Amino acid sequence: MLPTKSYTILEKFTKNAVITTPLCILKTDSILQNYNKLLQIINNHPDTEFWLATAKQTREIIEKANLLGIKNILSLPIDENIIHAYFNKLLRLHKVSEFVSEIDLSNMNVAVVDDNDMNVKLLAEILKELNVNVYSFTEPEGLVKILEEEKFDLFLLDILMPNISGFELANMIKQSKLNSGASIIFVTAMSNLDAKMHGYDLGACSYIEKPYNVELVKTQIYNLLKKQVQNSMLNSRKENFVAMLTHDLKSPINAEINALELLVKKRFGEMSDCQNEIIGSVLNSAKYMKHITDQILSFYKCNQSYVKLNKEEAVFEEIVSKSVLSMKFLYEEKNQQIHIENQLGKKKILIDVIEINRVINNLISNAVEYSPENSVINITLSEKGNYFVFKIKDSGYGIDIENLETVFDEYMSLAKKQKRVGFGLGLNICKTIVEAHKGKISIDSEVGKGTTISFSIPV
Repeated sequence: MLPTKSYTILEKFTKNAVITTPLCILKTDSILQNYNKLLQIINNHPDTEFWLATAKQTREIIEKANLLGIKNILSLPIDENIIHAYFNKLLRLHKVSEFVSEIDLSNMNVAVVDDNDMNVKLLAEILKELNVNVYSFTEPEGLVKILEEEKFDLFLLDILMPNISGFELANMIKQSKLNSGASIIFVTAMSNLDAKMHGYDLGACSYIEKPYNVELVKTQIYNLLKKQVQNSMLNSRKENFVAMLTHDLKSPINAEINALELLVKKRFGEMSDCQNEIIGSVLNSAKYMKHITDQILSFYKCNQSYVKLNKEEAVFEEIVSKSVLSMKFLYEEKNQQIHIENQLGKKKILIDVIEINRVINNLISNAVEYSPENSVINITLSEKGNYFVFKIKDSGYGIDIENLETVFDEYMSLAKKQKRVGFGLGLNICKTIVEAHKGKISIDSEVGKGTTISFSIPV
């Protein structure tokens, strides 16, 4: 920790003077006569900052002070508030330096966009001290080209630029798939309140005003990036905890299912219809719990970007039929029926059977969940071009939202709206697995007429 007051005022100049403080104030009105002595003293203390305190501030004195490397010239009497402000600044810079050593920002990508090359260079210099990866652009078009190729954590955008303004660029960023969640700071000399409010409406988290206060800008950017790193670490710990907990639940759930199935098959002694019904109900609940744990584990597997496909040739219709049979405990409980229209016959496809089975199970589960009792769910298997197409249509209420494609987003669930329990993970998992197969998934829904979800996989 730096002291708030650690400086020397030197009035008598000898070449052998010893200075042990970080700041030394040379108090003299005779800098010209003492020039050589002062030069020697300054050369002997390279780690000390030197100021001059004088009653005379002529042009000649200022020029000589600059030649000596003196950083500041004070008037007499000395105003200690200036000295205290200097040490407070050093304290803040020291804290930022300590922060940088505490939090590793080396994986953070920051884009600087400003049509003034000098502004870009200054911001880049500030950012390099924070040990981040800096991408500099004097033309916004350069950033637009890589917006869907490179992921950024922070954008520093000038507002007034030719061709594409900072506001227009911010709108493009928020609409991009890869960088929609990145932070935006506008860099501007504008003090207009309406313009600033517009920037915040576009998703900006802060403003940096020109001319820059380097110290303030550095602290501002550092604290923003530090918060992002800390949140990421916290979310990672939470996700790992949920994933581990879910994984640990799999074994007792599977053991419970096996024990209940054995009890149903072996029938140890006579059981009443009521007892059979209770065991069947518990077995269905256990299977539903297994389905949920499988969903959560699949989500974390997909979210960690390690979906590794182990492809094999398989008859598509057989995969679908097995999935329908395995989900029997769900739709029979609601007295529903699933009809399969197979236009593929016994044609084979090269896929990861386990992962595609997971997709089909999720889609059947959704259709059963959102369809009423005693209803029919229709599945169609067809071929279109070089793709096999799976289509499932339920007879539920339908989806009443403007942008249907958002149902494939993480944690997007209609369960609360329709008074059901749901995590909003299933369709996101389906999308990730289908796209890993170079396929596509889509949804069509009409309120009162049900929902159709289709996915296609290249043959």
